[in-house]
Amino acid sequence: MAGEENIILLRPGESMHNYKKEPMKKVKSETDEFEFLLEVKGIGEETLEDIKNIYPNLADLKKALRLGRVPLRNDIVKKLEKTLLK
Repeated sequence: MAGEENIILLRPGESMHNYKKEPMKKVKSETDEFEFLLEVKGIGEETLEDIKNIYPNLADLKKALRLGRVPLRNDIVKKLEKTLLK
């Protein structure tokens, strides 16, 4: 994420010279797979963030939809079902 800093806690007597500064690896977030849901009318940034916070990946969201265990508004759930469970 942009602007993140690595924080290293030093013990008394330790020096920063003991640590190598390694470039941070850019890891593709699994939540990127949810971005297409913004194209669904009624699903905005806040709803998408709610979905991402509840479900780590799209497969888990689909499973919850099939089981009828999605803690979102009914209209949103119906739109997700229509989009994901074709």
